[in-house]
Formats: sequence, structure tokens, C-alpha cells
Amino acid sequence: MERPIRILHCLPGDMNQGGIENFLMNIYRVIDKNLFQFDFIIHSKEESFYEKEIKQLGGRVYRVAQKSKNYKLYEKDMNKLLSEHKEYKIIHIHATYAISIFDEIIAKKHGLKVIVHAHSSNDILKRKLIHFALKRKLSKETQYKFACSLKAAEWLFTKKSLRKNSLTIINNSIDSKKFVYNLDTRNSERKSIGVEGKFVIGIVSRLSYLKNINFLIDIFNEIYKVNKNSVLLIVGEGPEKENLQNKVIKKGLEHNVIFYGKSNAVHRVLQAIDVFVMPSKCEGFGISLLEAQAAGIKCFTSKNVVPNEIKIKNIENELEFISLRRSSKFWAKKILKWNIEYKRNEMSNKIIEAGYDLNKNISKIQDKYMEILGE
Repeated sequence: MERPIRILHCLPGDMNQGGIENFLMNIYRVIDKNLFQFDFIIHSKEESFYEKEIKQLGGRVYRVAQKSKNYKLYEKDMNKLLSEHKEYKIIHIHATYAISIFDEIIAKKHGLKVIVHAHSSNDILKRKLIHFALKRKLSKETQYKFACSLKAAEWLFTKKSLRKNSLTIINNSIDSKKFVYNLDTRNSERKSIGVEGKFVIGIVSRLSYLKNINFLIDIFNEIYKVNKNSVLLIVGEGPEKENLQNKVIKKGLEHNVIFYGKSNAVHRVLQAIDVFVMPSKCEGFGISLLEAQAAGIKCFTSKNVVPNEIKIKNIENELEFISLRRSSKFWAKKILKWNIEYKRNEMSNKIIEAGYDLNKNISKIQDKYMEILGE
């Protein structure tokens, strides 16, 4: 087979910063490009955050219509793309709910081997109804099932299909050494952001309903009542940004909540944060939590929502899970206990031991691609 082998990745949205997108870029940057090259199908007309980097790395970006908004145009775009590009043997579909069955059906018509990769564990009500209507068909059609966690796999596929067919868990991976705590970087970033001497609560996330940043603002409001020297640092962009900004203004917190926007140096920005809080309504894994732990930060997240395997052993300041049924005041009380100087442990070896080492998981993905291709 001609080298490099081009793998076609089909995204649920665009290639802006988010869990799926960050996972893919982590892999793409270091995969053996003499052996594999990545190309991407996205559903947005605007240029994505990672688009220039993808092209610099030798990848291509294709645009198709959104299936949920204009199915006929989406189908036409997909058929045209796959008819014109016969070089693809594998399509790697990254799915958050079972509507991805339509990507699979079209890809199979064109003779591609299909991987469906589960990345989420819940959804909004409207999409849940579609999801459960299509879940059994997706499970039946999909031979190559990937997932970032067992929780994500059981959301996307039926348990019966997981028993019948093999499941490949691909751990979301990071270059843990990149995130190691550094006091000089911390001081530099805090000065740059303007949070010197502040108690900084932070999150790195897409600003969407399911990330529950609306509740995080409620939590921060309770923290601010007790500690006026506190700041909430929100790193990321998304459809909920304007609503969140309006809420901040309504609560009179606009001088203490920073909407940082996108960052191509999250590993540096994390150094400025004292406590990382991610009260998501659903998570297939939660890669930003892994990054925050790699930086030695005390973290809080949603109990029975975020998979337990995200927790990395850290004796002094381990990740804590709190139920979303608890009040914002309860969350705030827990977080305020960490308004102290605490030791940022070197976590890279523990990240590697837990199976989230980037190089190890790249080898696993490469081997699976070769296995699927019959090589």
C-alpha cells in the first residue's frame, strides 16, 4: 500500500479547541507521517482554530453541510467527496451521539472501512431522542468500535454489541512533561493575565451547555462572597459565550471573571490557576482535567458524570468528585479550602503509569490502523 496511508477523520463539528479536537491534534503532531497522514471532514464554513496547523503538517480539510440542518446537501457533499477521493481506505468517525450512523452508511457505500469512536456519555434532550432511536442500528453496523472510556462506549453502543464485538479503548493522551509545574512560568503567566496575588479558579473548556459553565459561575459567585480576592479564568470559546458574559454582568462579577478565549499554549495558562473546576453535565473522558492534573493543580469535577479513570493518584491534592445535585454553595465551600499555597507534585510519571502517555497510545492507534487494513 502506498505510503503515507491517508486516514480520513470525520468530526461532529469543526476543528476548534475542544476535547475531541485536542485529542486528535495531540496524536497528529507526533504520529509517524511517513506511515500515516491525517485529513479532516468538518461541518463549518469558518476557518477552524487548528486549520492552519493541519495544513502545515500536510493534512487536508474538507467541508460538508451539517447533516442535522440540511441532510440532502450533507449527503450530496459526502458522496461527492468520497467519489473524488478514492485514496481513502479508512474513515475514522468521531461521535458524540448515534447520528454518526449516517456518516458510516455513506462511507460503507464507497467501500471504506469504518471506525466509530465514542467521545461522550450524554447529550441534550433533543439529541437524546435521536440518539436512542439510532443507537441499535449504529451498534449493529459498526465493526470497529473505539472509545475514550468504557462509559463513552456504553453511551454510544448497546452493551450487547460490546459483548459481541471487540472494543478498543484509546486513552486520551497528553505529553505530560509539557505540563510539569514551573514557578517561573506561573509568575510570568499570572502577570500577563493580570491575576498576581489572586486566588484563581479556572477551567479550560468549550463554552457549551453540556460543559455547565453556567453552574460554574454560580459556584464562583459563592466563592466571591467569601473571598473578594478571587478570580474566575475561563479559557475557551463556544456558543454559550454571550449568555455566560451576560450572566456575569448581571451578577456584578465582570471585574473578577476573565473570558480568556482560545489559547495555543494551554500548558502555560494552566500554571496560573490555583484550582481547576469542571462541573460538566457529560464527559466521555475530560482531557482538560488530565492536563490540569499533569500541572499538579487541585481539581474538582462532576461525580457520576466524568469517568473515574480520569483520576490520577496524587496524595496531597487529588482530584475530587462532587455531585451536581449539591448546591453551588457546597461546591464553593470545598474549593475555598484550597485558597492556600500547596505543593504542586511532579505528575508526569504517574500520568504515564496510568496509561495516558502519548507515545504509547500513538503506537496502539498505528497498530490498529494496520490491523484494520490487513497489514
